Amino acid sequence: MALRHPIRDVRVTAISIIAKKNLFAALSELEALIEREENPMVLIEIVDALATIDHPEALDLLRKLAGHRYPLVQKRAQDCLEGKKGKPIC
Repeated sequence: MALRHPIRDVRVTAISIIAKKNLFAALSELEALIEREENPMVLIEIVDALATIDHPEALDLLRKLAGHRYPLVQKRAQDCLEGKKGKPIC
């Protein structure tokens, strides 16, 4: 799957497609990627994707990322969660 591709841009493109198509069926794959991804830019792309996916599990993953070890990822997730009351704004 593209989410496991060694080239970062391929992973980012796959994440973007998941978001555009609102593929909540891919949330478990995104969760697995969150656990193994080291690149903060890919993680920020995941945050943005989760903010557009209309599913309760996406919101749970955003909350998880709001406590991430990378401050950039943490801040982006917090910003998405802060500005919404029921729906992410990022």
